[in-house]
Amino acid sequence: MRRSSGLPVIGQIPRRSRLHPESDNGAIAAYEEAVGNLVALAGGDMRTHIVIPASDGAIDDDAITGLLEAQRLIGATACVVDTREAHVTGHGHTLNEVLDGGSISDGEDGHAVFVADEPLSLDTLVSELPDVVAAMHEEFDVVVVICEPGASALIEQLMAPGAGVIINVRHNATSATDLVAVTTRLRVMGIRPVGVVMLHTGTKSLGSIAESWRVSDRDPALAGAGDSHARAD
Repeated sequence: MRRSSGLPVIGQIPRRSRLHPESDNGAIAAYEEAVGNLVALAGGDMRTHIVIPASDGAIDDDAITGLLEAQRLIGATACVVDTREAHVTGHGHTLNEVLDGGSISDGEDGHAVFVADEPLSLDTLVSELPDVVAAMHEEFDVVVVICEPGASALIEQLMAPGAGVIINVRHNATSATDLVAVTTRLRVMGIRPVGVVMLHTGTKSLGSIAESWRVSDRDPALAGAGDSHARAD
């Protein structure tokens, strides 16, 4: 991973076991490590997570469950906005409703997954979504926005203070070429990703990955005191 992209691995979202639910203990440990590593790399002030899948299948419903569960474990509320046409399963109000001024909260903090039920143009997302994300921060500690790698204008508009980019890859599916292409595109845009999250890692492959980091992995533009963004109230 490091050899391909030059980026640290933030963490792993393991493949969920249908046959052995007791193995979810390993998944919980993986979620806790991932969110802890993210704070260590980017600081506690990164509240907008711009997640970019490096290939098809690098974001799915299991990944969303893992992202939300990881935040819940540290006491943070989170929501997900999937801007892609081939989006994950939504939960709560649609993205169209929210962009039209509809309510953001549905009374189930930590479970909101906003997706479009009717296609939205990139121009609409670029012009309207940043303000909506700012409003979402009034309801949620963390807002995760999933963007296509080619949605450069949207990614640039979302790169406000407190935002950082995470690249998702799928274990044994995303190629090194896919990862390098996305990383290179971002660097041409002047964006340094925080790191990479690996999806569908087998439980036997789970383990601490922080020992492979370098001092230069911590981005001084993002890293603060390292405190959690979870609310104290």
